[in-house]
Amino acid sequence: MLGDALSSFVKRRLNIASGGRATGIDQIPEALLPLLVVRGALGLSLPEVAAITLVFFVLEIPLARLFFRLGLRDRPH
Repeated sequence: MLGDALSSFVKRRLNIASGGRATGIDQIPEALLPLLVVRGALGLSLPEVAAITLVFFVLEIPLARLFFRLGLRDRPH
């Protein structure tokens, strides 16, 4: 939730409309911040955290579009 709140804060400062798309700003904090919090408990190294964040960033957009087409999401982003 902190990652989502941070994304929303940054988007407001950049005058991006609520619900508007901001590639990178939408994905990276949502993946990175939780991973940093649980990193120790899961025994993740910083390169592993970076790799997981990158995978999330790369897959989030195409999966969101797929889920929209399948009727599982109300927006394609």
